[in-house]
Amino acid sequence: MTDANGYHRASGSAGLRKAIDHATAPGRKGWHFLAEHKVTAPRMLIKGVAPYRGIMFLGGQSGAGKTFMACHMATSLGSGLPFFERRIAEIVGTAIVSKEGTDNIGNRLTADAQVRGLDIRKLPIAWRGDLPEIKTPEDVERVAAELLELQDKIKTRFGVRTGASVFDTIAANFHMTDENSNGEIAQVIAKLREFEIRTKGLVVPVHHYGKQDGAGLRGGSLWRGGADVVLSVLADRDERTGKVSARELALAKARDGMEGPIAPFELKPHDLGTDDDGEPFGSLVVIPGELGQSAVRSRRPKADARSVVTLREAVIEATSTSGQDIRIRADGPTVRAVEVQNVRSEFYHRYVTDEDDTKKASEARKKAFRRLLDKLPPDLATASQDGREWLWQVRP
Repeated sequence: MTDANGYHRASGSAGLRKAIDHATAPGRKGWHFLAEHKVTAPRMLIKGVAPYRGIMFLGGQSGAGKTFMACHMATSLGSGLPFFERRIAEIVGTAIVSKEGTDNIGNRLTADAQVRGLDIRKLPIAWRGDLPEIKTPEDVERVAAELLELQDKIKTRFGVRTGASVFDTIAANFHMTDENSNGEIAQVIAKLREFEIRTKGLVVPVHHYGKQDGAGLRGGSLWRGGADVVLSVLADRDERTGKVSARELALAKARDGMEGPIAPFELKPHDLGTDDDGEPFGSLVVIPGELGQSAVRSRRPKADARSVVTLREAVIEATSTSGQDIRIRADGPTVRAVEVQNVRSEFYHRYVTDEDDTKKASEARKKAFRRLLDKLPPDLATASQDGREWLWQVRP
């Protein structure tokens, strides 16, 4: 089934599989007999990290250094210098479709090249931030046409193919109304597969992690399911001060490789010149640490279940729109509370289920909400008053 935009409509893991299969790179068709199989090593761009083709998510928390890492990868691919001591199998060009910090991309690439002793005139890297938000088949066609035109230019100018296309970020480049919707995720994955097929190369979408990095790529679980590789840029971030420490690169998912830590890294400043006031300016650059080591990161409390997080979000939203000040018992405190029925509506809207059947999905939401009410997290409380059931946040 296709939607009004001409894309396969899908929800749940089965829908995602259909969407991905619909856009899978062409290969030898029909049955494959083991007796006729010739063993060959997987074709790679970066040994043990990046495949020759596919979808490789570059994910991490805000401020961890995802875009700096993408720039570091681009200079490695364009020069042949190792990426975190991993061999570059083929020198290729990189296209960066950026809508976040586009004006800074050039400085970041230049700084990375200078620190590595590279001549920027010889690096086959290009970027732009003025392409349309990718929503319709026409948008896919236009962006694909721009990427193919760039491929011709890079081939003519540098004599190499364009092997990687970076989309920084998923949220900025692809139209979505709900990152938690597995149906919408399946459609974005199908578009990414289309770019892979059209460019015959690696597609690298940059995506945020949630506040708790243990939850992985922000939104529905099918982001990970649709990826061939997930490269994680991790860090400890103090939300009060913005201080970031203990940065680390890890392979969180690999179809043909060992998953786990790659190495810690630092972001160090590099001067590029002086501004109109005579003060220095520059950028940060990735400095890899010792290969195979894991950063010494602070011990984090166990992440709450996604359903608990969803309930908190529903309480916050419902309270902001329909909350009331009520007194708990005659001698109790006054709290800002909201009726449970309003929280329930918000929770149903936000809760993600893998059920394809509408009736089963509805029942799954009801069961999840009932379980949460029976065992509320310690920062939420409930009470019945005047025939109405209320729910509120408990302040520390």
